[in-house]
Amino acid sequence: LTNALVTTAVILYCWQTDKSTFFYGQTAILHGSINAAFVCTDFISLYVALEVSGIAGSLLVAYPRSDRSLWVFLRYLFIGNVAMLFYLVGAVLVYQANHSFSFEGLESSPPEAIALIFMALLTKGGLFVSGLWLPLTHSESESPVSALLSGAVVKAGVFPLVRCALILDEVNPIVRLFGMGSAILGVSYAMFEKDTKRLLAFSTVSQLGWILSAPEVGGFYALTHGLVKSTLFLLAGTLPSRKFKELQEQPMDRALWIPLTVAALSISGFPLLAGFGAKVLTLKYMWPWEEMVMNVVAVGTAICLAKIGRA
Repeated sequence: LTNALVTTAVILYCWQTDKSTFFYGQTAILHGSINAAFVCTDFISLYVALEVSGIAGSLLVAYPRSDRSLWVFLRYLFIGNVAMLFYLVGAVLVYQANHSFSFEGLESSPPEAIALIFMALLTKGGLFVSGLWLPLTHSESESPVSALLSGAVVKAGVFPLVRCALILDEVNPIVRLFGMGSAILGVSYAMFEKDTKRLLAFSTVSQLGWILSAPEVGGFYALTHGLVKSTLFLLAGTLPSRKFKELQEQPMDRALWIPLTVAALSISGFPLLAGFGAKVLTLKYMWPWEEMVMNVVAVGTAICLAKIGRA
């Protein structure tokens, strides 16, 4: 549902522009590969789906064909492929231990397999320290592509971690810890950003941490985050400038300011909005000490997104 709504919003946003058939074709391939990643039940099928989505996503990043976009495209493709090589080695180790590539086989696999697969998925999904390379890709891409990457594509890397946490009790605490670390790290970087798209990109790192911190309701949080964050990226593409200082010196059209503020309030957890419901539900499924830490992260998110409303 998240993937379908985000992709539809991006297509409608681009419909009146001069985007070519290639752009829409790659968007359709990306949509299908992400759906495939969501329904996979074994590591090899997931590997194929993630590789296809990585290629389609990187081609969308390179779509403007500028020197900057081509550099970001090569960087995105290289890091993603290197991460998936580690993932493939981990999947082979799982097969050696269980003669099966199913997710359940992770329970009786050697620690090396778990470490390799986790590192690859954290990198692919843009989580924790290994995922800090991804915000540059999101911020330097065209706004519709940023909306796709942040709203749907990164969920393909996060979702397998959520599934493993729900299937294997031993893995659950590890996933939660990485989620909490990612939430803290992302919001820490976002607080010092002076660029709208970079702030939104680092905010995505933090929000993905919320998904991992409570795997039981990660799907609902992913839905609300995907809708709100893609909206913010699409609106950011219509702003007269990306710099907060310049935005504060220019009047903003009310038709743009109102939805931008509502979306920022939603992801900050303002009452009666979707983000508030997602955060409340997520906090109910956290451990007491984890809930205390994530409440501090929520305050940090509100401070970061307040920059957009103030601009």
